[in-house]
Amino acid sequence: MFSMHNFFPFDTKRQGQDRFMDMLSKALEEEKNLAVQAPTGIGKTVSALAPAVKYAAENGKTVVFLTPRHMQHRIVIETLKSIKEKNTEADIHVANIVGKRWLCRFDDVKMMSSENVSEFCKKMKESGKCIYYKKMFRKSGDISDICQSVLGDLKDDIMTSEDAKDLCEGKGLCTYEMLMLHLKEANVVIADYYHMLHPFVQKMFLSKLERDMKDIILIIDEAHNVPGRVRELLSSQLTSELMDKAIKEAEKFNFRDIYDDLKHLKKDIGSYCIKHIGKEEEKLARKEFLVKIVKNVSDDFNQFINELLIAGDIVTNERKVSYIESVGRFLTAWCGRDEGFVRIVRAKRNIDGSAGFNVCYDCLDPSMLTKDLFEKLHSVVLMSGTLTPVDMFMNVLGLDEKTTESLVLDSPFPRENRLILIKDDVTTKFTERSENQSYKIAGNIVKVMNNIPGNIGVFFPSYGMMGSIYDLMEHSTVDKEIMAERRDMTKADKKRFFDRFSSYAKKGNGAALFAVVGANFSEGVDFPGELMNGVIVVGLPLEKPDIKNQALINYYDLKFQKGWEYGYTYPAMNKVMQTAGRCIRSETDRGVIILMDKRFLWNTYKDLLPRDAQIYVSGNLSGELEEFYKI
Repeated sequence: MFSMHNFFPFDTKRQGQDRFMDMLSKALEEEKNLAVQAPTGIGKTVSALAPAVKYAAENGKTVVFLTPRHMQHRIVIETLKSIKEKNTEADIHVANIVGKRWLCRFDDVKMMSSENVSEFCKKMKESGKCIYYKKMFRKSGDISDICQSVLGDLKDDIMTSEDAKDLCEGKGLCTYEMLMLHLKEANVVIADYYHMLHPFVQKMFLSKLERDMKDIILIIDEAHNVPGRVRELLSSQLTSELMDKAIKEAEKFNFRDIYDDLKHLKKDIGSYCIKHIGKEEEKLARKEFLVKIVKNVSDDFNQFINELLIAGDIVTNERKVSYIESVGRFLTAWCGRDEGFVRIVRAKRNIDGSAGFNVCYDCLDPSMLTKDLFEKLHSVVLMSGTLTPVDMFMNVLGLDEKTTESLVLDSPFPRENRLILIKDDVTTKFTERSENQSYKIAGNIVKVMNNIPGNIGVFFPSYGMMGSIYDLMEHSTVDKEIMAERRDMTKADKKRFFDRFSSYAKKGNGAALFAVVGANFSEGVDFPGELMNGVIVVGLPLEKPDIKNQALINYYDLKFQKGWEYGYTYPAMNKVMQTAGRCIRSETDRGVIILMDKRFLWNTYKDLLPRDAQIYVSGNLSGELEEFYKI
């Protein structure tokens, strides 16, 4: 048995860490799961890794740590480096894996789907055209000397994906395949969500890992994202734009029959939309809807799919992507199971103004994948700052309460450093929206901007509402620069925007970031110290009441008798609390969170606010803010 002291790399523990680590150690011993809500500041990464790595080292297990974003790998890497530096007892070998498309030296793969990347890679290796893969092996099939040398470097160090890429490319080797070889030697693996939560990628990943499922301890960070991410990964759609690309591809490759069939298929779906749906509306569909339309162009539905996939295979011998193949894959998915999915046909307007459509096969129930997966593993750790209520996430993901423990930790930061104010004189409720409400909201925002020093964030439920309030404030007297995010920002745009906003923290009265909940800056971006001294959440970010969301509510009503909560109100409040958490990231940060909507006082929503926070109904906003910042 190893000592936990050698796996916890810091001299002191924060409030809540002992409890977290003790519960996880016990869960691992009993082969149970653990769902943890751990607010910012607990140190959840090290609290999960220390007992998990210790148990894995003692029992021949492998820890797989999943994050939703590449940049979050770095935090895990730094934590594991600290553990490895302190630990003298156990061998800790770490593999840091990102998607193949981000490591491949052929730039075009970055635009491909996972399936297309894998198919392209397979063909390049089999044909001998990938010189980087070729250099890894001798003619006999054995690993080359240079490959063996680089594997030693990967094993000895804990590298970021960028460092591993630089090392492998410097030696002329394929980074992804080198990491896959290294994977077999690792007992801790850092990976992205889709390595375990995408059915196709999961199968490949596990085949490379070469571990029995019962020997894997899975830790999922930011686990509040898992239900939505799995639904997304299990969903498929066929658009009029994809059909146009497939038709052009069929013409270019002289697939006359497929060209004619796809043209007819697109026309028939479009005609259905015009006749039964109307402009920019949607309708529930049954499996037979598309089967019947396909049978107008081909007698045998399955044979038609097979022809598309064969044609796609021919195309990918010359090109990296086949749109014909994508149509075939969608039709295959469309004929999948009914339970836990919904089929929807949407009419829409294309960018050029022409009529278009989306035919969607959307997943409602992520447990279709996660329940079976989690049951096969040794243990699963779900952790997030916003996993409220915990039992909802357990139910939605299919975790059995008999084999899953839960833990909700309070913030370790001084209570007096955070103030939550609810403004009950405004609402964004659809039935009460008016010009007067908009002016009231804008007026309240002006008061906050003029009474909180430095930078603040103002988060809206939609781009439309953000734009209308922004327009009202153009002529207001405010002390801060207003910076509004755009819907179509690239990664580079976001970085420039963030850097510019950050620079205002030390300039005069600071800046106000106008952003949308669930978009570019409400989650996964830290604003430590003086970068964001206050957050305003305008309204409730409830999903629009479309067919898909109504289907989700109905589904969870039948399954758990909690459709409205699981499909509508709870997810909205998780987004609110993720957004609110932007301004308090350390024990020295101070900040005010203003929730601008009277509905936050309804028990449905109020009961989900942090139990350890100071929460007041605001009567004199300017005075309350002035008083808080005097302390």
